[in-house]
Amino acid sequence: MAILESTAAETLVEAPAPAGRRPAVEVAHLRKTYGSLVAVDDVSFTVTEGEIFGILGPNGAGKTTAIECAIGLRRPDAGTIRLLGLDPHADQDQVHEIVGVQLQSGALPAKLRVGEILEEYRSFYRDPADMDDLLAATPGS
Repeated sequence: MAILESTAAETLVEAPAPAGRRPAVEVAHLRKTYGSLVAVDDVSFTVTEGEIFGILGPNGAGKTTAIECAIGLRRPDAGTIRLLGLDPHADQDQVHEIVGVQLQSGALPAKLRVGEILEEYRSFYRDPADMDDLLAATPGS
């Protein structure tokens, strides 16, 4: 497991990755600023396939900004990012089909039915799973 700790003024330090696995996430020299505020400064890390990874730090340390840049939600000011070998901006459609992230917290409206939720999530994919197959795989159906 790789765990990186940071404060806004520190650079993240990478823990050694398991040998023999290909990189799932590669971030090199990431930098993101908002005006004169440096949110992320020279962050580099690699996460290999199957590895459990976390970024720890106090509020304002740049954790969310680093992840948002890594998945293509924000454009970094400097650095390179690859997700399974893809550029999260140039290959945005492919990245969105294979990468999912839950930032901060999330919830579904309480009054949605299972079929409505499945239909919503199916809409995220170019070639979605069959609705009958999804419902058959739902516990209690």
